[in-house]
Amino acid sequence: MNEIKYFTKEEALEAVQEDAARLEFVSHELRNNRDVVLIAIDGYERGSYLEFASDILKANREIVMCAVHNGGWALQYASNALQDDKEIVLVAVEDKGFMLKYASKRLRLDRDVVLMAVSNDGGALEYASEWLRADREVVLRAVQNPELALQYASDELRNDREIGLLALKHNSRSLDYLSKVLKNDLEFQAAIME
Repeated sequence: MNEIKYFTKEEALEAVQEDAARLEFVSHELRNNRDVVLIAIDGYERGSYLEFASDILKANREIVMCAVHNGGWALQYASNALQDDKEIVLVAVEDKGFMLKYASKRLRLDRDVVLMAVSNDGGALEYASEWLRADREVVLRAVQNPELALQYASDELRNDREIGLLALKHNSRSLDYLSKVLKNDLEFQAAIME
């Protein structure tokens, strides 16, 4: 357990303003203080310090929205209810597509959310619903990133020439995830050589 170093609001405000990571050493009572937590999470890539906020503030929409605006990483620390808030999840996956992993099951079925996530990180396809991993537009968007998204696509789409070519264009290791039929297709092999 970490040693508590900041017991008053003034000490805590000064400490987290200087270094947001110090929120971890603020008393538990002050981790529930809106002002202290907002200062800690408000700034570029500081949203992940939401981890040290109280559970009450992790369930506060305003606090969590501020946190994900300052780093999509924060979604993993949000309450389950806010991981099911489409607006919050869209902000998080727009910044860090793979944060789709922490979205609710309902939102991993949401086409808009998944398209946003895979546009920023093709590997986020891993966390999409099975139904969306079989959606041609979603997979096309995912394979246009350097991540190995093809491995998460449905079997049918791993047999799709256009998707296969696009995946290989962005990551040659995608070859490992093409269907055997496509790998043995002479026209496809010729297209690869072009």
